[in-house]
Amino acid sequence: KNLRIQQSDASLCVAIVNMEEKAHQNYRICRIPIISQLGQPKFVSTDGNLQPGNYIILPFLFNPVNKHVDSTEFNIAVHSSHPIGLERRKISLRIQREFLIKLCIIYGEPVVKENRTENELNDGVKIYELKKYWDGLILLVENRNLNQNLHFHFRCTLSQNACMSRKDSHHQLFDVIPSMHRQIIVTVSRKNSSHSFTIGHDFQYNLSSQNFIKNSHVNKQTHSPTIDESIFSEDIHLPQPIFNVKIR
Repeated sequence: KNLRIQQSDASLCVAIVNMEEKAHQNYRICRIPIISQLGQPKFVSTDGNLQPGNYIILPFLFNPVNKHVDSTEFNIAVHSSHPIGLERRKISLRIQREFLIKLCIIYGEPVVKENRTENELNDGVKIYELKKYWDGLILLVENRNLNQNLHFHFRCTLSQNACMSRKDSHHQLFDVIPSMHRQIIVTVSRKNSSHSFTIGHDFQYNLSSQNFIKNSHVNKQTHSPTIDESIFSEDIHLPQPIFNVKIR
């Protein structure tokens, strides 16, 4: 259930995530058994049943005016009919980025281009649009081709009461996604929650051995607008490697 009290400038949800702890304090998201509807209230509530095990409560805020996870302070309350143990842990932004990716894969709608040839159907490219649990749109693109880079061109043709996490003056995005990587191309959030919003867009892509954007031979860009590709980057649009792990 959701309880809406006041509206906020940030999209908020609470998810209960089943995670596996790996070496060096790394984690992997296995399942998302409970999640609230994602919207723009200042207070949300959700309930459900959990099997015995270890879970992480992940309050997630995304501020539509920037590309990073919001650091707003929050309070969280847990009610249970069974004894539970709680421990506060600091979770890296990588986990929150992976959470968005998992949402797209599990709940997103696969996008299939019309009139695709047989070769294109087997090219290893998968595209997901997430509209559920998100007050807007998230576009995730996977390049599962083992040998070639994916050149992806996104174009926003029409938008109303919508805020894009990436855009230039021409509302176009260019990305080169390496082999066996996936990338959140863009998130689109509703600006004013009391009004409807429109986002019209299209895209095209091709596979190539070239590892930089065409027509950028001088600076050899891989993303336009640029993305922080440093080791400690907090940009949610940073391409992530694909490990062939079954997602449930």
